[in-house]
Amino acid sequence: MYGKCFPAGYSLTFAELDTITNRLARNLLKLGLVPGDRVSVQTGTGAGHVLSLLALAKAGLVIAPIDRTTWERRSRIRSTMWIAGVHRGCRHL
Repeated sequence: MYGKCFPAGYSLTFAELDTITNRLARNLLKLGLVPGDRVSVQTGTGAGHVLSLLALAKAGLVIAPIDRTTWERRSRIRSTMWIAGVHRGCRHL
């Protein structure tokens, strides 16, 4: 979500980064996630991915990365998530 909002070369201050990731972390917890929950995340690059990982960590969630090239292979993803004990996945935050 946020990655598409930042044009190439855009920079954030630490205060802006902190504000955005705190907001995302609070929203994740409002959705019913609790610290310690395992959440799968599609791997990626760019600002949006970094912001997502920071927000998940701030919310105290356990991050299980899923390779973005296999995201569409649902049966493989489901088995990977089951092995990792993941009950929820986030494709986009």
